[in-house]
Amino acid sequence: MSYHNAIQQPIQNPVGIDKVIEDICVALGELSWHQNIFRRAFRIYEVSGKKSVIKAKAYLKDSNYYDVLANDNFKSLSFITVDSPETISEDVASRQWNNDRTRELSVVFWVQLDKIYQFDYVYTEVLKREIEKALSSVDELVINKYYDEDFRQVFKGFDFDQKDLQLMTFPYAGFRFECTAEYGGGSYDCT
Repeated sequence: MSYHNAIQQPIQNPVGIDKVIEDICVALGELSWHQNIFRRAFRIYEVSGKKSVIKAKAYLKDSNYYDVLANDNFKSLSFITVDSPETISEDVASRQWNNDRTRELSVVFWVQLDKIYQFDYVYTEVLKREIEKALSSVDELVINKYYDEDFRQVFKGFDFDQKDLQLMTFPYAGFRFECTAEYGGGSYDCT
């Protein structure tokens, strides 16, 4: 599936997990080769034929969502999924430091290797190290696991059309960083 010119609006004054996601996106923006950074992607259920499928879609604006799975028009794209419910600590010290909440999330990448660096091998390890360095600048985030071999693990929790499988072999690659975010709930004035 191909898309052009997707624009996702920034969140003004983000709090909670949205603040962590915004910090991740700022860090990923430091990667000189990275083209499209989507924030949070939601699991959207759709009907395809006679079955229900789960798509990864990022909210743009005006009730429009954008399918952020593998896309042959971008040299790279990333999106973030929230993978667990929010856990609130009862620890007094955590509340004092305003980092009383924990959530599991994933930072997912899809890239066209031939459009980033002109190496003559599958260099996902080079990109992985650059992404790890960027993510390590996000204080609220700990990287737990990394997947790059099996696209079912990279895009875990989402369904694919058979035609999308061609976007999973060289020059294309995908990888997923499973992380833990520790953060405060924050406050937000809705008036």
